[in-house]
Formats: sequence, C-alpha cells, structure tokens
Amino acid sequence: GPSTPAVGASFGIDRLLDALEKNLAIGPSTEIFIAPFYEQDKGSKPGQEGKIPEPEGNDSEKGRQKILREASKLAGGLRSLGIGVEVDVMERSMKKNFEYANRKGIPFFIVIGEDEARTGKIKAKEMATRKETEFGISDFRGIAKMAKGD
Repeated sequence: GPSTPAVGASFGIDRLLDALEKNLAIGPSTEIFIAPFYEQDKGSKPGQEGKIPEPEGNDSEKGRQKILREASKLAGGLRSLGIGVEVDVMERSMKKNFEYANRKGIPFFIVIGEDEARTGKIKAKEMATRKETEFGISDFRGIAKMAKGD
C-alpha cells in the first residue's frame, strides 16, 4: 500500500499497572508469592545460588520440572478460590524474591523446593510477623483461609 506517515509510543503493561496502583484507589491484588527454588550442587557458579539451573542431565530436569509443576498446581488451586497469587518465573535468587515480595507489600511468601515437592509440606510465611504456618501442598482451602485472615 501507499506510504503513510505515523507516530507511535508504547508502554509495558507492568509499568501501566504500577502507575494504576499508585494513582487510583486500587491496591495490589497479590496475596501470596510463590518462589520455586532448586538447590544447586555445591559446585554452582557464584551469584547463581537459588536459581533453577539449566538442566545438566535427565534427573536435574525432572527435579526442576516437578518443582515448577507443584508451584503451578498450588497457584492454580489458590486462584480458583479467589486468592491473588504470583509465581516467580524469572528464576531470581531467594533473596531477590523476598525483597520483591516485601517491596510489593505481598502479605504471604511460600517456597517450593525439592524438600517441599518430595514431602508435600510447605510453609507459608506471613511477611509482617515472619510467622510460618505449615500446610499440605494441596491444602488450598487452608492456605486460602490463612490469606483471607479467617
């Protein structure tokens, strides 16, 4: 077609949501942050502690996938009960995830690692008090009740 002059601009959706939270009478809707965590071998690279490693073999990949699957199931179960859940998909370190949840004012923090995936038990940490409560990894109703303050 014929050449048409135009001007355009774009903003990332995360920046728009941040602006809405700051300027409108809405707050963050995330009540629980889930951090998948894969403990690396002692030979891990500096600065990579807590990150899900690139698969080195079939067992590593199976462990990684199990952790991510459990995190996804937990998030889905809680969301189906109306709980706002955010899952780390950026593979940040545990420290960075904790700082992020604090900065965003997310009230509860759950880690799912190898032990949690194996035992089926998780601990939900209340960020304000640092109190931890243990739940079964599929106890969606119990976790939802805690998040709602019931």
